[in-house]
Amino acid sequence: MKIININGPINSGKTTISKLLQEKLPQSLFIEVDDLLSDDEQVKLKLTREQGWAERLKRLDAIIVQEKNLQCYENIIFAYPMTDKTYHQWKLWEDENTKFINITLAPNIDICLQNRGTRKLTEGEKARIRQMYQEGYHCSKFADLIINNSLQTPQETLQKILNFLCLNICRATPDDAYDIKKIHIETYQKSYKNYLPDEYIDNMPFNGEIIERTKKYLKETECWLVTYENKSIAFAYVSYLTDDVFEINALYVHPQYQKHGAGSLLVNDLCKSKKAQGFLKCVVWTMKFGPSLPFYKKIGFVPTNDEKMWKFEIPIIKLEKNL
Repeated sequence: MKIININGPINSGKTTISKLLQEKLPQSLFIEVDDLLSDDEQVKLKLTREQGWAERLKRLDAIIVQEKNLQCYENIIFAYPMTDKTYHQWKLWEDENTKFINITLAPNIDICLQNRGTRKLTEGEKARIRQMYQEGYHCSKFADLIINNSLQTPQETLQKILNFLCLNICRATPDDAYDIKKIHIETYQKSYKNYLPDEYIDNMPFNGEIIERTKKYLKETECWLVTYENKSIAFAYVSYLTDDVFEINALYVHPQYQKHGAGSLLVNDLCKSKKAQGFLKCVVWTMKFGPSLPFYKKIGFVPTNDEKMWKFEIPIIKLEKNL
C-alpha cells in the first residue's frame, strides 16, 4: 500500500491534483481532510481553530489505521500541509507492506496568491499563504518530490507524479556496468557541456575496456540504481567516511530523465536508509559553480567552507546534510 500526502501551501493545487491522482491510480481512496470535521461540529464541540485541525488529523490517523487493516485499497491519498511534526507522525504508518510518500506542490508565491477558478481568496487566506512560504511549506526537506507547478496544467503535474511513482531503486551489480557508464557519459555530454572542456567531454571513452573496469569497480563499491519501466536512468556511488558519516561519491541522472524526481528520490532514499542504520550525516562534493549545487541545496544539503580543486582546476565544494 502507498499512502500519498500531497503537500503545499494554501491554493497550490493540492485537492485538484489529489482527485486526479485518485482517478488514475488503481484501487485508490482520497481522504478530504477538511471534511473530516465540519465547522458546525467544531462549534458544537467547542474546539478552537487549532484544536479543530488536531481533531481532523486524529480522525485521519484512525481512517489510515483502519484501511491498513482492511487492505481494500492499494493507494490512500490525502491533501494536507505537512510540518516536521506531522511528517514524523505519518512515517509511523510505514511497515513492510506500507510506504508513505510526500509530494510537495511549490508554485511561485504570486501564483498561489491569485484567485483560481471560482475560488476567491480572503485577505486572511492571503496572509496565511505568505506565512506558509516563510515557514517553508513549499520546500520541505522531507519531500520525496517537489514540483514547481506554476506553469503546468493539472494534467502535466499529474503525469509528473505518475512517472515518479513508477521509479524503483535497487542495488547495482557488475551486470549493470554498461548502463551505468552510458548514463555517466551522456550526462557529462549534456549537463556538463559548459563546465568542462569540450575536448574532454567529446572524447570520453566508451568501450569494452571501460565497461570491464566499471564491472570490477562495481564488485568493490556500493552503487544504487534508479530504474523506470525496467530501464536504468540514474545511479549513485556510496562510501563510508566514519561509523556515522557516509558520502555520495557520484550521482548521475540521464539527461532524458532529469527533473523527474529520480535524483531526489535516490538521495532521499539513501539518507533515510542510512539513518535507519545509525548514520548521522551525509556528505557530497560538487562543483562550486556547477549545475548540481542548486539541486543539493533544494533537498536540504548545506554548503561548508571546505573547498578543493578538481580536474581542470575546477573548484569543488563540500556539502553536508544532518540525517
